[in-house]
Amino acid sequence: MDSKADLALKFPDRKMFGEFCSALRDDDVPFKLAGFQVVVLSQKHYKNLPIRSRQLIEAHRPIQVSSISAKRRALPDRKETEALLWRFSKKH
Repeated sequence: MDSKADLALKFPDRKMFGEFCSALRDDDVPFKLAGFQVVVLSQKHYKNLPIRSRQLIEAHRPIQVSSISAKRRALPDRKETEALLWRFSKKH
C-alpha cells in the first residue's frame, strides 16, 4: 500500500473492530493493523468497500487517525531502550 494514500481507522469498540477485520478478510480486502484497534486501508480500497464493511463503518463511525509511517519504527530497538533507561536512571 502507498503510505501517502493510506487511511487509518480506529474503532472505539473491540467487538466492532473484530467484526470489521473479519468482514475485510472475508471479502478479500487488503488491510494492515497499526496499533490498538486501528485498521489501515488504502484510499482505493476504502472507496470500493463491499456492502458489509461499508455498513459497519457507517453504523459505528470509527475515528480517522494518523498511522505510523512504514519507514519509522513504532518502538526503539533493544540498544536504544537500554540507553534510554540508563539515561533516565542517572537523572533520578
